[in-house]
Amino acid sequence: MLAFSVGWGAPGVWIGLASGLGVVAVLMTLRWSRYNRLAAVA
Repeated sequence: MLAFSVGWGAPGVWIGLASGLGVVAVLMTLRWSRYNRLAAVA
């Protein structure tokens, strides 16, 4: 998206990849901490 629609080229691909991986890492960490909290209660 950043590479073609915004016109950033190759750096846009890497920025998009890094930001996407960062978002997924945060979401998976939140999911893991929620799972552990629920497992500790049960």
